Amino acid sequence: QHLAQGLLSACRARVPWQLTGRQQRVKRSRRMPHASQGLACLAIQSAADAGVPSQSRRPGPPRPRRSRRTFSLRTTTQTASRSDMEIGEADAAGGGSGAPTVHRRQIGQSSVDDLFDCLRGVWNRLDALPPSAVAALTSKLGALRSEDFGLCRDEADRLMSTGSRVGYQEVYSGSEITLCIFVLKAGAHIPLHDHPKMHVFGRLLFGRMRVRSYNPEPLEPVAAALRPIPPGTCAAVLHEDHVLGPTPETFMVGPSEGNVHELYALEDCAFFDVVVPPYDAAQGRGCTYYALMNGGMDSGHRPILVPSNSGDFSAEPLTYGGPRFEPPAACRGGAARGAAAHASSEDQRW
Repeated sequence: QHLAQGLLSACRARVPWQLTGRQQRVKRSRRMPHASQGLACLAIQSAADAGVPSQSRRPGPPRPRRSRRTFSLRTTTQTASRSDMEIGEADAAGGGSGAPTVHRRQIGQSSVDDLFDCLRGVWNRLDALPPSAVAALTSKLGALRSEDFGLCRDEADRLMSTGSRVGYQEVYSGSEITLCIFVLKAGAHIPLHDHPKMHVFGRLLFGRMRVRSYNPEPLEPVAAALRPIPPGTCAAVLHEDHVLGPTPETFMVGPSEGNVHELYALEDCAFFDVVVPPYDAAQGRGCTYYALMNGGMDSGHRPILVPSNSGDFSAEPLTYGGPRFEPPAACRGGAARGAAAHASSEDQRW
């Protein structure tokens, strides 16, 4: 302390300075040798460390303190708005009170989890599938990407080089719904087939694919037709013929709109399907393949769809490694029983 006071007295005439709080500022009135400057700074630091009050503080208003910019980790709380939640009917476990069940998106949740929550929210309305449920499903499908399912763009390389070059990954299979992924090698073709009394919501995940669909209509046979008309034959009205991709894109098949369709892989591609209700031959929802024929049997000269076999078409089963779907808790027991009864219909189809 004595040393500090002595140094302060020695430098007092040469260095006007003041201590303000915990800050030290040195103002030189004229140029000072480096040795004197260093001595003054040492004296200031020693006095501040020792807590000695300054004898040379000049009167006057205190200098404003510079604001310090502080950095803090901001934690944002995600608030679920109406667009981030799906409201469905109450589960059977809720006592049948009719109160809505709210499924909120969790932080870090993927687009697939959002879709799964939406499906659980509309589970009790899958039979009728009202427009509100259709809009909710298509909205969630619009956010899906191949990465959400753990799919890579080289997924088609897993397929065998022979056969139909079409792979099938089962995400979920039950009596109410089927969730699956098809992987197609470039040049592969899924022949004309139908989805009787079914809705199909598809999402191209990567690649390019051509989809050609028809609306089946009652046949108006020509009176002079010489050959018998096979049972199940119907007139074909082109619904759409377009190319999907290369960016992800959503498409739909309804009970009467585009219900008979075929798909061509223009390059390696994959698409995800939500099928409601699933194929079930015992319920009159078996899969029928068709051959397209032109003229001769319809008075309107429309092409006709004649039932046929699938030829050598078959889908190669592939292991699915993405997120798993769990139905609502109250339906899991029935879903397991329905899946066992549903397996034979799926095997017959693919």
